[in-house]
Amino acid sequence: MIESLALERAKLARWREERREQERQLAACEGTGQSSDKEHEHEVQQENKTEKDDKELQKLSQTEVIIREERRKRVAPEPKEGIVIALRLGEIKARRKFKETALFQEVYDWAGGMGCMPLHFTLQRRNKVVLHLDPIEGHEVLDVYGRVSRFSSIMSNI
Repeated sequence: MIESLALERAKLARWREERREQERQLAACEGTGQSSDKEHEHEVQQENKTEKDDKELQKLSQTEVIIREERRKRVAPEPKEGIVIALRLGEIKARRKFKETALFQEVYDWAGGMGCMPLHFTLQRRNKVVLHLDPIEGHEVLDVYGRVSRFSSIMSNI
């Protein structure tokens, strides 16, 4: 979710810049009474770039849906009794029971399958990152910290 918000923010910033450029071009055309071929070519390039950005954004959202679905498939049904793990992400709180023999990989898959959680995140116990292969040892509350994927950081630098 944070990743998609960052992409939306970058997209809106590009749109605002394009709008400013279009307004400058319009003002120049009104002053001269005609538009140049160079300006028209620039407009076509901007439209092509916007279409490409839209396709990339749509592809990312489809990828996110696939990733979350695959994570949900890996989660075993919740047992009637077991170890309770609670997660905190700002105001969002979630809890679930897990088998006593479960690893934190199952917790990561359960949390990652929820749409309210970031697509890329870490679970932390105070200031220590909980590893996927760590066994669940007892009832506890963990903090969720969103991470930015490498692709998002590249896109935001555009």
